[in-house]
Amino acid sequence: LRRTGRKAQQTMKPICVIPARAGSKRVPGKNMRLLGGEPLVQWITEAALQADIFEKVYISTDAPEMLESQWVDATYDMWRWEFEILKRPPELSGDDVRAEEVFKYVVEGLSEDRPDIVCMAMPTAPFTSPESLRNAYRLMVNCDYDGVFLAVRTPFKTQRTVELTDEGVVVPVSRSWLDMDKQSQDLNPTYRPTYGGMFIKTGELLATTGYYAPHNQGMYEVEHPEGIDIDTEKDFAKAELIVADRC
Repeated sequence: LRRTGRKAQQTMKPICVIPARAGSKRVPGKNMRLLGGEPLVQWITEAALQADIFEKVYISTDAPEMLESQWVDATYDMWRWEFEILKRPPELSGDDVRAEEVFKYVVEGLSEDRPDIVCMAMPTAPFTSPESLRNAYRLMVNCDYDGVFLAVRTPFKTQRTVELTDEGVVVPVSRSWLDMDKQSQDLNPTYRPTYGGMFIKTGELLATTGYYAPHNQGMYEVEHPEGIDIDTEKDFAKAELIVADRC
């Protein structure tokens, strides 16, 4: 857990945006697919609402079933003033549209109601806890970071992995073959984002084109199963086993 940074001068109440489009190539209908009897998108939405740190939680979607008011009323009646479904425009509903683009579109549309901090949380991280979201937000405020994301430690040292380029050349991920010869204990631990929560200052987000990665950025480490990111059918099957074990 990284804790360096500048002391914050004030606290800010953020909003949370959950991108949840209808289409999915690898897991068809993923966001509305039932996990433990609830649509996948419901897991992260309830975590965000229960965190009790957000002014409002938005789901941006083009899925007809999510846009139906009956589903919203039945599922989130107790939070109806803190929750809203936003219809996503067709130009932001394609396979090649990145979640970050949708995030920025929603924040830009808030106009004068923009908070100082915004958060993006993905339905593919269903086991994200309200506590982790609260702690990540507090870390950002207390250390005055420009951004904080939830992350999980990788089970292996990525400095000792390789990738295959388009030209068929094997290169080390760290870009240094020397790392391949180091003892594991001499390598720093590595982490990957869980996509269950990414906080960023609104000004940083709106001023950035393409992928945004603030220079003054921190991370909040979570443990499994919060680190699960559902991207394939195998991932979904693992999530189902975790839910079954909890019963």
